[in-house]
Amino acid sequence: MKLPRLLLLATLFATCIGFVAAEDKTPAKPAAAADGEMVEVTFTYKPTRREAATIKEVTVAGEFNTWDPYATEMKKQDDGTWAVTVKIKKGKVQWKYLVNGNWIQNMEPVVDRITPKPDRFVGDPYGGKNCENDF
Repeated sequence: MKLPRLLLLATLFATCIGFVAAEDKTPAKPAAAADGEMVEVTFTYKPTRREAATIKEVTVAGEFNTWDPYATEMKKQDDGTWAVTVKIKKGKVQWKYLVNGNWIQNMEPVVDRITPKPDRFVGDPYGGKNCENDF
């Protein structure tokens, strides 16, 4: 006798929960609002003639790849510049380059050899300066 009552109670409980879940009218966020609008950005670095022969790799790191220094490798182009195009979330983004695994601590001196041109420079926690753009 007790088993049928427990089954009945369990069934009623499950049914009630199912109805409550089905009645949940909380609006879901649209995918664009949750993920943000994406934009394509091409990063380029043009080495000086002196450093060109010694460069083996150039990468770009920033808020768009959680500052992973190895996540976004650039490819050497025929004209000697290094470039990569990535999709990033639209908005304010900080970034900087690494050459042969070494951070360019202060991006200001190389501004005439990079794209995109930064909208501003922002100090980093290590005494250097990051580029910042409003994409």
